[in-house]
Parts: sequence; structure tokens; C-alpha cells
Amino acid sequence: MKGFKVLVDANILVSASIFYASKEFGLKVGIKHRFYDKCKSLINLFRDRIDDKIGIYTKTIDIISNRVLRDAILRTIREASQNDSKFDEKILLEIFSIIYSESLRRLEENKDCLVRETINETKINKIMTEVLVFFNVIIKKEIEKQNPKIEIERIKNIKASSWIMKLSKSTKFDEARRSFPSYSTLKRKFIDSSPGIEDIELLSQAIYFNELYSKEQIKFYLASMDHHFVEIEKDGKINSFVPLLIKEKFSVDCLKPEKILGLIK
Repeated sequence: MKGFKVLVDANILVSASIFYASKEFGLKVGIKHRFYDKCKSLINLFRDRIDDKIGIYTKTIDIISNRVLRDAILRTIREASQNDSKFDEKILLEIFSIIYSESLRRLEENKDCLVRETINETKINKIMTEVLVFFNVIIKKEIEKQNPKIEIERIKNIKASSWIMKLSKSTKFDEARRSFPSYSTLKRKFIDSSPGIEDIELLSQAIYFNELYSKEQIKFYLASMDHHFVEIEKDGKINSFVPLLIKEKFSVDCLKPEKILGLIK
């Protein structure tokens, strides 16, 4: 490979922008997005290797990141107040405009570490049709096959005559039972509701760039924190079902920031 390209999801840009620590206004603590450190580390890599032009984003990602920043800050303030009884949510809400301005400044600085790429809208629209079918039909069918209830019923019907078989049956039963949390997340994300048009467009852009850069022997990744694309970590258990299915169908690697850092450092 001749290099790397990473399409940076809006949630990475926003997470890496929400950080405010000041002793002004009587504050003893500030706020920091729960994914700030992981996402900022990836942005810092792009900054340190700015001449390599590794990180990229698009007009759509630019618009989305600006639009969701305000709500993301409010959510971060509320999460912090729930996790720390000494945290003064009231003060932070009173100076929200200052925190927002600081976060917006950081957001623009983060974008300066990336290259804004143009896309072929005609090709994107064509790809989106295929992605729509993938999200609304294919992935839903595959997720239903992952339903732990199906596996548990199958295990119950296994006849265990020896202690080894009984131990194996018990182990498989426990594994199936432990998979309920990640299955519930998948079900909520893809079956109870469907990915939005912005998710469909993002994956379509990733497919477009992957095809484009592979011709130049450049390794491409989509960096995201969204479970519509990347692995789910629940109760210490990692479920890579979605990114593996995307990889199988579209040859696109969708990874969290820390995984990409380990691959391109």
C-alpha cells in the first residue's frame, strides 16, 4: 500500500471538540465528551502527519458536525452532572454560549487537520440504492439469525450423555445468554428502527472513496463511533457483527479511532 486515507465521521469530529476546563465563573470542574480522548488522539495523528493528508471529510460531514454540536454539548453536560454529584450543571448551562463557542473553535481546528474531498453525486446516489437495501433488508435478516433465543432452543434440544457433553452444553448456553445485550443493541439499531438517510449517505461515501483509493493502492478506513458501522462493546463483550458484514458486502473497513491508530501509526 502507498498510504492511508480515513473518512472521519461527524461524531468523531464533534467528540474531539467538546472539552472545556476553566476556573472562571466559580467552576471547579469543566466538561469533556466521554469519547474525547480516543477521538482527539486520531485527530492529533492527522495533525502531526498533515503533509500525508490522511484524514478526509465531505460537505455532508461538515454540515452534520456543525448541526449536532449544540445538542452534543448539552448531552455531555447532563451526563457529567449525573455521574458526579459535585458537578454544577446549573453554572455550565448558564455559560453554555461560552462553552459552545469554545467547542465550535475546536471543531474548526479539527477540520483543519483534514482534507475536505469532493464526491461524484451521481455515483453516490447509485450506491445509496444498494446501501438502502443492505440496511433495510439484508442486515435485518442476518441480525434475526443472531437472536440468542434461537441458539438457546437449539442447545436445549442437544442430548448430553456424558459429563463432557454436559459441560459443553452448559458453556454454549452461557455464551448464548451473554450475547443478549449486544443482540438487543443490534435489534434496537436496525430492526426496531432503521439507519437514517445520513447513515446511508455516509456508508455510500465510504464505499465510493474505498473504490477510488483502492485503484491507487491506498488503504481506506471509515472512522466512526456509530454502532451502525463499528463494533459494539457491551458488558466487556465485543460484537463485530455489523462491521464484518459491511466488510463482506462492500469491502470497507469501519473502525473505531483507537483501532485505526494502531494500524496507521
